[in-house]
Amino acid sequence: MGRPDIVAYLNEDAIRVDKAGFPGWTAVMREFHAMSGRRSFKPWLDERFGVNLTRTDQVRQIVKWMVQKNLPPGNGAQ
Repeated sequence: MGRPDIVAYLNEDAIRVDKAGFPGWTAVMREFHAMSGRRSFKPWLDERFGVNLTRTDQVRQIVKWMVQKNLPPGNGAQ
């Protein structure tokens, strides 16, 4: 897996259910990889884009939405 965290494979549209302004994984990965220094991905994602995926129940809710709507895992830049 080439992304910094498993949550980076969640479907973008499922994340946008609660965070309509989420720019998508391509933009997120580009910005994350361009940073100097190493940061923990989930806290950075919350801080930078307001997407808090630090709790299992939050991730479970998105996965549940993905299953209900038959949405594939997220794609985008590695």
